[in-house]
Amino acid sequence: LSDEALSRLLERLARKPDGLEVAIDVLSMHIFDNPSPIGPELARLARELLGQFSPSRNSRNLDFALRKLIQKFLCGPEGELHARLLLRKIHRGLDDYSLSPYDIDDAVAALFETQPIAALDELVGDESDDGAHYARRRELRADHAKNALSGVPLDTLVKWCEAGGEHRWEHVAAVIPAFDRDDQERDLHWSQSVADLLKRAPDAIRVAGIPVARIEPMCWSGSRAEIISSRMSLIDELEVLLGNDATGKVCQWRSYFQRMMERERQRELEEHRRENERFE
Repeated sequence: LSDEALSRLLERLARKPDGLEVAIDVLSMHIFDNPSPIGPELARLARELLGQFSPSRNSRNLDFALRKLIQKFLCGPEGELHARLLLRKIHRGLDDYSLSPYDIDDAVAALFETQPIAALDELVGDESDDGAHYARRRELRADHAKNALSGVPLDTLVKWCEAGGEHRWEHVAAVIPAFDRDDQERDLHWSQSVADLLKRAPDAIRVAGIPVARIEPMCWSGSRAEIISSRMSLIDELEVLLGNDATGKVCQWRSYFQRMMERERQRELEEHRRENERFE
């Protein structure tokens, strides 16, 4: 089947009820491991189909297909318009909770890979960090899964931050991978992304407050106090990353988490005592 004939077929299919998803799936199978060059008519149609597509919680089965098509057809200036159309629909879905990044995590990662500035504009954005905007950024950082921004070069992140207000540095710090583990997979360290971003940020101490907040575990098993204790070395690392100008702020952060540990240990002790009394 020639590209022109396939384009006509997919165009008609996409107009039918639920036909757009089928057309995207068929197109992804057509290009998968296909060494033949793709003609301009089929490439144009692919971009249009991706721009028309509205992801939903039922899109999980199409995630792989979307990733392949985005990587193939939405790179470069000719792909930016349709990438933004798709990104805006993802933005709305994340904001109104009709969509989870886990439904389309491969597609989102592919959009950050092929159109990083557009993806930063549309998904990280300039809105104040409250309500649905905060929730969208929190979902993007994916603490327990792959991070869509992990492949975005530092220079691209810095370029985007410098093109906007100071808030952009904080927004990026909130969504990039925060932690790495050592070779033995035991101790946490600040990720290279965080370390490099702080070196380039005009107000590194202010920006550092964003990843510092992620030291406090929001989901955990076992002793929360012990988890916080195991992360206190991250505060020590900040003394090196931020230099002498940050000594006072680092002391404040250290005191804050030490008080939090004491409260957590007291709470855990009281819970343990109540459990023992229940079985006496």
